[in-house]
This record gives sequence, structure tokens and C-alpha cells, in this order.
Amino acid sequence: TIGSGNNGYGSGGQDISVMANLNPNDIESVEVLKGPAAAASYGTSGANGVILIKTKRGSFVPGAGSGININYRFNYGFNEQSIKYSKDDFLTADDANSIFQTGPIRDHFLTISGGSPALRYYVSYNNRTESNLIPNSSQLKNSTRVNLTAIPNDKLNINVSASFTDNKIRRPDNDNDIYGFLGNTMLFTRSWAFLSKEGVYGLNDQFKINQYLGSIQASYTIIPNMEANATIGIDQFNSTQERQQPYGIAYGGDTEGVRSLLYSTQRQLTYDFNLRYTYPIIPDLNVTSIIGSQTVDFSQKNTRMQVKVFGSDKILNIGGGTNVTDKYEYSLDNRTAGIFTEHQVNYLNTYMLAFTLRKDFVSSLGKEGEAAVYPKVSGAVRIDKLFELPSFLNLLKLRSAYGVNGVLPGSLDAIALTWTSNSSGYGSASRVNTVGNPDLKPERIGELEVGFDAELFRTIPVKLPNQL
Repeated sequence: TIGSGNNGYGSGGQDISVMANLNPNDIESVEVLKGPAAAASYGTSGANGVILIKTKRGSFVPGAGSGININYRFNYGFNEQSIKYSKDDFLTADDANSIFQTGPIRDHFLTISGGSPALRYYVSYNNRTESNLIPNSSQLKNSTRVNLTAIPNDKLNINVSASFTDNKIRRPDNDNDIYGFLGNTMLFTRSWAFLSKEGVYGLNDQFKINQYLGSIQASYTIIPNMEANATIGIDQFNSTQERQQPYGIAYGGDTEGVRSLLYSTQRQLTYDFNLRYTYPIIPDLNVTSIIGSQTVDFSQKNTRMQVKVFGSDKILNIGGGTNVTDKYEYSLDNRTAGIFTEHQVNYLNTYMLAFTLRKDFVSSLGKEGEAAVYPKVSGAVRIDKLFELPSFLNLLKLRSAYGVNGVLPGSLDAIALTWTSNSSGYGSASRVNTVGNPDLKPERIGELEVGFDAELFRTIPVKLPNQL
């Protein structure tokens, strides 16, 4: 997913997380890979860990026919204040408690799934309406997903996924912000010290977000035990923020209205290819070798404008503002690429060893570029297969891993100076935008992990003979 959030104008550090676009009903499983030793094969993208989210797909049960499964779910609930503030903690506790409200939640979820031996499908639609605990906050989300699996023959498997989300979020000022609800009712011995109550309630800040996620993945068995995998993915994210400070209320030195607009568009294209081959070296000693590459093409463009002095509370269009106080345009294109190889050795399903080597190409470190190399080695031993253990201990495995990873510098971090334009009452000019370090090198973080896995008290089912 692109980015971690989008905070835009105002509201302190409150972000609009792109995770709000994900429908949890579509999730089949979530897997977390921690640290460099676990995520070395993901390169710099996995320096802080990797979260793998797998969505649901259609299924086919042999002998059960090709019926259609339709499921509809409706959830109804409320957002309510969980703990009330006390005057023992805040003299203004009553005012702080008064801003909370009961916000209804309505969630409709529909799925259609099924399949045949050659084609399986999963289609979902979600509509969620939510009014939150704080005034001036709400969400209206509509999302749809289509996952298809095609199996033309026993060698080829094709997966196609597409999802689209339309999300409208109204956000209150409530963080590190002197215009926020809690800041104006809890930071002083009297409420509304920063801004009048009418001013806090009068702010309107809303986001309109569209996000499209799509991918196509193909797996082909070239020869027995050799499989080629290719994936192309796209993440297109568009966001518009509209923020209005009403006319006639004092927001610091502004009393005649302020309107702010921010438009952001981001696109990420991902290309992934790998070749996997499993082969024996000697009896009971199997090796799986993987080679592959990953390429990411990321682009972003932001445009924003802020105007003041409207002259009337009836004028809300940005064209009605007299003074233009902020205008800005920003664009970024960034490409990364990496190649990797991994070799897994398994002897008698008791001794396991793996080696990984990844090389990422870093164009952000100068015109000539620079490569960052990240290795990994791991091993494990099944103790339960070597010794007689107590009956309650079903599995005992000792494991160890060492991996190197790191976060690559940003596109501008290794450039000594970058410049941007600036306008004022005296005219337009250039000013320093960022200061970088031309001697910057790729980051390298090593991690050693030692541990064990154990499984206790697992009941093994016993199959009884048929009785007459």
C-alpha cells in the first residue's frame, strides 16, 4: 500500500491511514515477518518487518458441484465514550465529557463466491456508514473486490485481483492542535482558552479518497519441481482535502474565513519475478533454489492552495478569497530494483539450512548509483526427531538466523542542496528546500536471532475401523 497516511492541512499529527480503505471482511490471513533476519528476502522494503495480508478467494470442492455461495451480513452498533473524565483529574472534565456523542455504525457486507475446476471467483461489496465519538467526524465508505483464479491446465495457474474503494472521511481537529476539541477542554483550568466553542465546532475538514489496487499473478510449471512465478501490481491512490474555517469567527488573526485545498495522487507499479526449483542432492537431502527480481516504480504529485478573506459567510468557493496565502506544487518519481537468490537445504526433514543474498540498486545515491548487498543465513534442527521426548511434547525445534537489512535513503537525501520557489509581497524567489549529504551510504543493520519452537499437548485423532 502506498504511504502510511495523509495528514494534509491542520489537525496536528492526525493522519488518514490508507489502512482505512481495507475491508477486514475480505481478509483470509495475516502473517507478520519480524526484523532483518526474517525479511531479508524483501530487501529494504522489509527493513522494519513485513505484513503479508492474504485476501479470500473462491474455492471448488470436488464432487460438490459448481454452486454459487451468497453471503450477506449486516452489523449495527454505536461508538460510545468508554471512560468519562473526572474533576479529580481535570477541572474542566464536564466540558470535555460533553463533546462526546453516541455515533451509530451501519455496515453492509455482501459476498458471492464459487467456482469450477477451471475457474474460481470471489466478489465482495461493502458499505459502511459511521458517525464517530467527536462532532465533525464521520465516514462513508463503499468498496468492492473481485478475485479470480484460473487453472487452464495442470501446469498453469493465474490469479487476478482488483479492488476499488471510495472513502469520504470527515476529520475533527483533535490532536496536537490549538483548534481541537480536547485541547480546548483539557489543557487549561477553563475551557475554550485557545478558540471559542463556536470556532471549534464550526471547523469543517473532510477527505475524499479513491484507491484502486490490482494485480495479476501467474505460476507455470516448466518441468517437474521447477516453477516460474510472475506478478504485476498497481496501487493508484487519489486524495482531495477540503478544509474550511468559517467567516466571522476569530482563528488567531483570521476572522474573515480561510479555505484550504490539497490534491494528492500517488501510483506504485510493482514487478516481481522468481524461478523456484526443488531437486535432490543425495537420498533424503533436498535443495530448493530460488532466483528472482523485484522492481518498484513510484510517482507522486501534490498540489495545494489556501486563500483568506472572503467578505461573507455565504461565499465558500476558493475563488471568493481575496488573499492567496499558500500555493505549492510537488512531484516525485522514484524507481528501485533488486535481485535475490535463496537456497534452502532440508535433510530428513530434521536439519534445515537456508542462505539468502539480495542486491538492491540505489539510484538515489548519486548519478553513478550504488548497490546495497544484504545477506541472510538461517538454520534449524528438529530435536523431537532425534531424541525420545515426553509424550506431551509433540514438536521441539531449535532455530537461529542472522540477517542484514537497511532502509535506503530517500530520493533527495544524498543531494547537497535542493531548491524550491517561494512567493511574497515582494515577488517570487528561490529558497533552499532540503539539505542532504553527498557522502551518504546505504544503511546496514544486522540482527542475530536464536530461539525455539515447541508444540504441547496436541491431540492426534485416531481412525477407528468401520463397524457393522
